[in-house]
Amino acid sequence: PALGTAGAVTLADLLERVAGVHLRRELDGTWRLGLRGLDSHGDVLVTLDGQTLNNPYDGAALLSLPAAAIERLEVHHGPAQGMGGAPALSGEVRITTRADTGWQMQASGGSYLSHTTSASAERFGTYLARLGGGLGNETVTWTAQAAVVASDGTQAELRRDAYSATPLTSQAPGPVRDGGINLAAGTRLRLAGGLPGVLTATGHYLLESRGGHVGAVDTYGPDARSSAHVGVVGVHHQLELAEGYQLATRLGATLHQRDRRSQLAPKGFRLSDRNGDGEPELFSQGVREETAQRSLGVEAEVETTMRAGPEHNLRAGLWLGYLAAGEPDVRRNIDAIGALRELGALTNPPPLVRSLSRWSTGLRVEDEWRVHPRVELALGFRFTYLSAVDQLELDKLFNLRAALLYRASKTVSLRLLYGSTLRPPTLAERADQLAATLPATLAEDRFRGNPRLPSAARHHVEAGVDYRSRHEGLDLEGRASGHYIRAIDAIEAVPGTATDPQSGLTLISNRPAVDLAGVDLHGRLGSGGTYVFVTTWWWRGFDWEDGGYTLLTAVPQLGATVGVHLEVDELGALDLFARYDAERRNNTRTVVERLRAYRLPAETSVHAAVRSRPLPAGLRVGLLARNVFDGEHADPVVRPDIMPEQLPGEGFLLLGTLELEVP
Repeated sequence: PALGTAGAVTLADLLERVAGVHLRRELDGTWRLGLRGLDSHGDVLVTLDGQTLNNPYDGAALLSLPAAAIERLEVHHGPAQGMGGAPALSGEVRITTRADTGWQMQASGGSYLSHTTSASAERFGTYLARLGGGLGNETVTWTAQAAVVASDGTQAELRRDAYSATPLTSQAPGPVRDGGINLAAGTRLRLAGGLPGVLTATGHYLLESRGGHVGAVDTYGPDARSSAHVGVVGVHHQLELAEGYQLATRLGATLHQRDRRSQLAPKGFRLSDRNGDGEPELFSQGVREETAQRSLGVEAEVETTMRAGPEHNLRAGLWLGYLAAGEPDVRRNIDAIGALRELGALTNPPPLVRSLSRWSTGLRVEDEWRVHPRVELALGFRFTYLSAVDQLELDKLFNLRAALLYRASKTVSLRLLYGSTLRPPTLAERADQLAATLPATLAEDRFRGNPRLPSAARHHVEAGVDYRSRHEGLDLEGRASGHYIRAIDAIEAVPGTATDPQSGLTLISNRPAVDLAGVDLHGRLGSGGTYVFVTTWWWRGFDWEDGGYTLLTAVPQLGATVGVHLEVDELGALDLFARYDAERRNNTRTVVERLRAYRLPAETSVHAAVRSRPLPAGLRVGLLARNVFDGEHADPVVRPDIMPEQLPGEGFLLLGTLELEVP
């Protein structure tokens, strides 16, 4: 079905339908995306209409943009590369936005039906709206759209936080601030006449404004807030030089602005005398922190495609990429020794709390060749020169990819893939030193960037079989894949390891060797517009640094999805989707982890959507329900030993929908 009617409200809802994909909320409300067991921000490349969407500073991407704005969503597992040579260790998420020339309007309204009973909850409902359309002919096409989701969220009650068991006054219990506004607006211009080739220009503005869920370091802060503004522009020109020869040029830029307001300690927080006046430090409003940072990514690529034979294509490309993060604006009402002060900018920030930049350039070559009617080969490599953070020295990265496809029969195909990738640390992983500007009492659970952090490497091997047949109007598809991943120098922050001797903080570090193996299964049976699908996945990992510990993370090691799309004659369509995620728990590889062990039970969620056939005047009506049985969901926090309830997820949401389409 159309993605906007598949029981989804945001991009994150769509991603949960994909096998091997897992999302979890962080304390500040952002999503963390994981593929096949690992979920570092910089490991998954996210693109929007071909432009990199990851934040140049820390690799995070906005995943709450409205689903109604999305035309197509693709998830590719294994090593990948975006424009400007941006590498991806775990895979790539490609988002294509809608570009309809006919005008459409959509409006939805409803509410979470599992609201907290807290008197301090804010209730105004959940609303969706989209307006899109365009004009065009064979030579010029212009389209534009805007979609917004505004919601008060479930606001599930958080009964205790990190200070509830201390003599201090905790602000918990209270509702989690999981409401907010998500906006996606964009335009596209396509010129196919009046100049050589085809020119396409795109521009997008994304907004994600939300409550901070908890605040920071497991401290309930009802005033916590965060917002992200993203501007994405791109130009793509494609020219056919001669028969069998094409030249493509791409230019793009992404500007990110992120603002956060966090509460690091509750109202009435006290510390012993730090400024020498003999009186304890009393923070009547709690310890507050406000941060603002802007980052920029610029990428350019030139690619040529040559048809070397009837079944032989050769592609080569050159790229240039530039990443920069401005000096963060950090404001606190506490100084580095713990003394009370007026809310203001940092005094004497450490050297690496400043602007950062990095650039890269490289070459890419890919060869695709059908050597036999049943055999296809693909071979590619990338060679990259990469500057270190704010340094002139260059890192040299070499990545290789190979694929073999054998068509055993008309219905069965066999696949064998290999890929190797090197990912440099993000700017934040190398240089984030904000934790060092806090007193040790408030910084023990934060991580510090590591200037000596080397690039992470990953070798990916995958073998699979595909089955596709059609018999008496029934379409049957099956896909089975087994994969093995060798992660070398995996970038990870493990509490209690790689401690900085000066600050005592945990440094982001490399795990020398992590092995992961898993299986993905997918089946689909359909007839006409009706179909049912089932997917399941399993993975297991081993961390060899600590003697072969089983790698247990916040990503479930077993999961499954089931979906049904049913066309009901002249009435409309029904979509049902269910997902199961196995139990989660942490590694307990270190003493700190053993003290902070957590175990999250298995979770199941069911979603449904009903959409009518077009009514008179081009109208459609529908109903969307998420988490129909109001199943409990939770994500891990930094200190599960003192906040055992973890971070609650969304509840039962019911929305009514009205759509209007004008050809």
